[in-house]
Amino acid sequence: MPEENQNEELKRLLIENLADTKILKEEIIRIKSYMRWRTIVSVIWIALIVMPAILALFYIPEFINEFSAASTLIRSLGL
Repeated sequence: MPEENQNEELKRLLIENLADTKILKEEIIRIKSYMRWRTIVSVIWIALIVMPAILALFYIPEFINEFSAASTLIRSLGL
């Protein structure tokens, strides 16, 4: 009789464990999907926001030099 109770208890625990495992797998799938979309959004954000800012750092000094040269030319011509 005690063995039968133990077997019933083990069987109940295994069934409960399988149900919990199934729930955890579903949650893991959702988390992976969220992480995948978060990575895609991060890459797009970098491409749209950060890259132009970095490229601007290279072109701003050249633009300032051209602007100051044009300003000097205008002043020397008296315009």
